[in-house]
Amino acid sequence: MANVTVFDISGGRACAISAEDITAAQEVQTVPVGKDSRLALRVANGNAAAVIVRIKAGDGPRAPLGDYDVTVGGGAAAYIALYDTARYKSGGVVTVHLMADEDTPLGAEQRVNVSIEAVQL
Repeated sequence: MANVTVFDISGGRACAISAEDITAAQEVQTVPVGKDSRLALRVANGNAAAVIVRIKAGDGPRAPLGDYDVTVGGGAAAYIALYDTARYKSGGVVTVHLMADEDTPLGAEQRVNVSIEAVQL
């Protein structure tokens, strides 16, 4: 199962998002978004093979720019700054798909080794 953690460090406040609000163990994750343009994702891939983190276009004014794919190598971690949450935000969340390749969702066995940390700045 993919592990998702959310940190809210804006203004020194504690995170108001409970663990129950985050669905893990899916190839599709949603991450609650507070302030626009102030979200970063840290994705750690414990698998031997690379995974694709697909940040889906939302329903905002910049959504026509499309999805954003980031490849995270095997055994590596990547920090993904979402400077343009107006491109990705839909209904107060950003949707992330974990992919094995361009067309194949990441399997359950591989998701066990992926963790996502969302940092609201």
